Amino acid sequence: MPARKPAPFYTLHVELEGIAPPIWRRIVIDGNKTLADLHKVLEAGWVSMVKWPTPS
Repeated sequence: MPARKPAPFYTLHVELEGIAPPIWRRIVIDGNKTLADLHKVLEAGWVSMVKWPTPS
């Protein structure tokens, strides 16, 4: 049985629309990941920017 090739890695440039100056992230993700995995990575890339209201 021949050896399997490793899955490729994909480099994505993700940018928020309607914001100046541009806010973007470069994400490198394993080609074996699912769309659900990509969703989690995208959320993690922006979570530090979100200012959640704190209860007073």
